[in-house]
Amino acid sequence: MSEKSSTAAAKDAPMVDKSRKHKEKNDMVGLNDKFVQLIDKVKHLEGENRKLETKLKILKEQGATRGRSTTS
Repeated sequence: MSEKSSTAAAKDAPMVDKSRKHKEKNDMVGLNDKFVQLIDKVKHLEGENRKLETKLKILKEQGATRGRSTTS
């Protein structure tokens, strides 16, 4: 490698490093956004699960009450 080309490569190195860091930052922002979406989805599904568990409990209690009233 000639002295001129090694000097040019040395000057380009900071730009390549900045470009790489910028890409990494954008990648991290994208991953963080996806993570936030997944956390929101989990919270939503947990809420839905609580609603369904409550409905199931009510239906079981109604079934138990109906079962007792028909045998009396």
